Amino acid sequence: MKNYKKLTIGIIVGWFIFALSASALHLFRNDSDRIGLAVAIAALAPIVVFAVWLAASANFRKLALSLNPRILTFAQTWRILGVTFVILEARQVLPAIFALPAGYGDIAIGATAWLAALKFANPGHRYSFMLWQALGIVRADGEPYPQPNATARAWVPVAGGPAFLLGQNFFAARSYNPAMSYALGLVYLGDRCVGRPPFVQQFPGSEPAPTLAEIEEIQRRLTALGFDTGGADGRIGNATTIAVRN
Repeated sequence: MKNYKKLTIGIIVGWFIFALSASALHLFRNDSDRIGLAVAIAALAPIVVFAVWLAASANFRKLALSLNPRILTFAQTWRILGVTFVILEARQVLPAIFALPAGYGDIAIGATAWLAALKFANPGHRYSFMLWQALGIVRADGEPYPQPNATARAWVPVAGGPAFLLGQNFFAARSYNPAMSYALGLVYLGDRCVGRPPFVQQFPGSEPAPTLAEIEEIQRRLTALGFDTGGADGRIGNATTIAVRN
């Protein structure tokens, strides 16, 4: 996990330096008063890389889901500096087709980010399922909420684990026992009894331990890739641990 944090920070810093250098070298310059290919690539590349990496890497997905959404949301407050784009457009330094949408968009996000961080990311607030969906909080299976006008509050029991919107049924079950874990287990058992699938995002550490045969297979595959596991003996020693981390 630490390696992924360092790698992610390195990529972000590297991309910022690249974008700043490319801008200084006028690589994004476009005299046709439209958004050029270079700007489009610079804007879309981080989104595509993030989406592909999130879908392909379980470790990176775990890192992304472990981040505090309130801090990430509040960090967008700096985008109020988008007013700079508007000023530069007024001075005819930047083209209006780029500066105005980017500037006013950043201003709107920067001006409201602190409010979203304090209210919408606060699990103690209840909002309708319709509003949660408008904010991008959707069901894991992609299906619409059956009661969009009912209210619910967000809850993430463990960082990196599944997130829930708790509605009236959950709190009805909780009335029998005030423990949140008890109520969650009860309603989850009910879902499984009627044939609904298990959690899409599992709790950290809830994965079953590998069997002896599975460990031996892992060691054989690591050895075939050139890692030293100390032999395929089914025991997870220092050599196997180092090989897995690398």
